[in-house]
Amino acid sequence: MSDPILARWTYRAETRSTALVFPDGCQDVIRIERPGQTVSWIVTTLDDRARQVVVPEGTLLEGWRMMPGSRICGESVHRLSTLTAVDDSDVSSCGELSEDVNDVLAALSDSVTLDRACRVAGVSRRTMQRTIRAMTGRPPSFWMQLGRARRAARALSTDAPLSGIAVEHGFSDQAHMTREFRRWFALTPGRLRATPVHLEVIRGPGFG
Repeated sequence: MSDPILARWTYRAETRSTALVFPDGCQDVIRIERPGQTVSWIVTTLDDRARQVVVPEGTLLEGWRMMPGSRICGESVHRLSTLTAVDDSDVSSCGELSEDVNDVLAALSDSVTLDRACRVAGVSRRTMQRTIRAMTGRPPSFWMQLGRARRAARALSTDAPLSGIAVEHGFSDQAHMTREFRRWFALTPGRLRATPVHLEVIRGPGFG
């Protein structure tokens, strides 16, 4: 088994803030500390579209981003609340990442078609579909479409024309890419390109 932790992050809200959270193929284990309240822990969902999150003033968030495909044990996360101090090894013990699933997701992240992903991973379509859905709750199409959108979004930091980025990353045309961006990121490619802070978030650790 591989270490399921991909990255660790912290965020303190000096004032009440609203953040746009983009799908990245990962679930996060998050410690939430609010003024005057008991510390709580949550596990985020595997998002299939962007969502807005409101963070109250004074909230401290400490997050551990888990590798795509990690299986997270809710009971283990609950036990974290009983610890006076938590380190990476404590959170790592809450997740499990199969090497097989890791390899299959790696193939899906770089493939435009399912047949290509199966060839890269060395598995049949049936095995691919069964394994990924059983381990992640999502079909291969979810992972391929997310990987394609994230790769194309990262390409927006270049001067390449949008039509060229669309073709290079397997979209049928620029309009198709725009529809997919609105689904995954709630923004058009042009709007996303004009918002460096969002591009920086998408370039962060995650699927693909």
